[in-house]
Amino acid sequence: LQDGQHRLANLERRIGERAESLTRDREAHSAYASQQVEQLAALRAQVRREALLASQARHERSERDILAAVQRQEDLLEVARRDFAAELERRRSRREELLRSALEEQ
Repeated sequence: LQDGQHRLANLERRIGERAESLTRDREAHSAYASQQVEQLAALRAQVRREALLASQARHERSERDILAAVQRQEDLLEVARRDFAAELERRRSRREELLRSALEEQ
């Protein structure tokens, strides 16, 4: 009977030790899992920030491209306006020459 009680006490002690060991393992795993969740949340936040920055950069490039295209069109219009003004001036000068010639012939 004493031998059985001794073995039972030994078994209970080992079961208690094993339960404590499992509890420590579970706590360590839980702490590790929490740490991983925090790291994952930080990575997700970083990815969102980077995506936002990339989106803003694309938007800024798009705005610059639009402004550059508008500026090119304005430049082309200015060149066309100058060319048209020069052509009008040439025609006016030519008309004046023709009028002078006609007046001189009379």
